[in-house]
Amino acid sequence: MEFHYASVNLTAPEKTRYRYQLQGHDDRWIEAGRQRVVSYASLPPGRYHFRVLAVDRHGIWSDEPAVFSFVLLPHWYQARWLQLAVILLLAAGMLGIHLRRVHARVRLERLAAENRLARERARISRDLHDDLGAWLARALLLLGRLRRDSAGAREWPRRLGEVEASVRAGSQTMREVIWATDPDCDTLAELGTRLAVFAQEYLGPLGVRCRLDFPATWPPAVVRAELRQGLFLSLKEALHNAVEHGEASEIHLALRLTSGWLHLAVADNGRGMAVGQPAQEPRDPEERLTGGASSRDRGAGLANLRRRVESLGGRLTVTSIPHDGTTLDMEVPL
Repeated sequence: MEFHYASVNLTAPEKTRYRYQLQGHDDRWIEAGRQRVVSYASLPPGRYHFRVLAVDRHGIWSDEPAVFSFVLLPHWYQARWLQLAVILLLAAGMLGIHLRRVHARVRLERLAAENRLARERARISRDLHDDLGAWLARALLLLGRLRRDSAGAREWPRRLGEVEASVRAGSQTMREVIWATDPDCDTLAELGTRLAVFAQEYLGPLGVRCRLDFPATWPPAVVRAELRQGLFLSLKEALHNAVEHGEASEIHLALRLTSGWLHLAVADNGRGMAVGQPAQEPRDPEERLTGGASSRDRGAGLANLRRRVESLGGRLTVTSIPHDGTTLDMEVPL
């Protein structure tokens, strides 16, 4: 927009000077000198007042400014209703995208929770079938033999004792599964207490000294059921190997948390072994329950222990010297 202005001065028009102000745009008067044209570009819609003052060669200013008032109407794309509509559409689009992302995230979390639940159910079923089912099957087998051999009454006390041992072992397996799935036991402190108590209860009756190196306090971290069960069974197998095959008289347990990894070390003063000897699986299913001849191969126990630790995403390090003890270091991510 361009404005032209002039002052009537018949004696010396070339010496007339001007100042102007566009109210609604300029916040002060602008000295224009002898210039009589001014342009404005890209004025926004609104109401304006263009004012001009003139001064002659004697320094006398006009009594009142000349004023030109006008209104600039907005273009169609500058209409407030259109701007508001565009803003609402953008907001609705962003909200829709956000809701779709939230819905997708919730659906993925629900599927992940369902998968975790399915894996947990499968693990519990597997544990019950493999351990509890085996012990109960053995108890039923012994009871059947006892019923068929009713004439040999002198053997009843021994066989009833075997049945009782099988039932006790099955009951212990059930307690272990319940402990592993109990949400009240998913803390590091509860895990440390459980491992320490089990080690002392297992080694005490066997006359094996047990030294514990556990922290006095633990950070408030959650330990998933699979990790609790896996670490407990790993300790159980490690203690059995140390006592049954290593003939240890003293075992040192150390548990610590380092950079999100749980470290469980089991060190014994037994006869040790040559690390890397081949493992042999039990040939007779009965030997799996009774700890028969094939279980004497400590390499098989270590192979099972390594598979269990690796299934938890961890690693097993074995350090052993013949006749100088063995150290098992199990590391699993928390």
